[in-house]
Amino acid sequence: MSARVMLITGGFGGLGTRLGALAADAGYKVALVGRSRAQDTGFPALRLEGIDTGRPEEARKAVDLVVEQLGGLDVLVNATGDFTIGSVQDGNVEDWARLYAANVVPAVAASQAAIPALVASGSGRIVNVGAALGGQGAPFVGAASASKSALARMTEAAAAELAESGVTVNIVLPTIIDSPRNRQMMPDADPADWVSYEQVAGAILSLAAPEAGDRTGQAIPIGF
Repeated sequence: MSARVMLITGGFGGLGTRLGALAADAGYKVALVGRSRAQDTGFPALRLEGIDTGRPEEARKAVDLVVEQLGGLDVLVNATGDFTIGSVQDGNVEDWARLYAANVVPAVAASQAAIPALVASGSGRIVNVGAALGGQGAPFVGAASASKSALARMTEAAAAELAESGVTVNIVLPTIIDSPRNRQMMPDADPADWVSYEQVAGAILSLAAPEAGDRTGQAIPIGF
């Protein structure tokens, strides 16, 4: 059987890069896409830089390049996202639109672009990277919570719509990922109980497997 193909949006961030490395080790042909400049991180991958998957035409361009150069598409991982801290009372209103544009719109556009190829795969998988805070609003993270909640609802809707197609759609919900940016934004927090890139990547790879065809519309908590 030929190697499965995985496309990771947000592929040049810490999680995307680590997932790409682990997926390559597991035998996947990996494509990384992102708006920033690609860096060679030591594992084989198709690196598509300067592409904003929040724009439908650019998302379609990325998918077309992956299908053309890697021979198809089996797994889409939507790992783009952003986060901010601010209160409902005094926070920046523009943050709400910005986080929706960062956390929801790229996942919708990339999924729309990828679905035909994923259906053709016969065992297509979409895995969205959400957050535990999307389950319930909390002080000072309202914009992030609302946008991640919207991503979870998008996951459920897409799973139901694609139920007869062979394509599954799931979402992983880490608590706080131990990333350089989170350490910078929360310097007084103790990262000892935060979630590692490896933990998130492991859950994604489990959902991406051909054998995971009976798992769809699920929200997988990580770090509880």
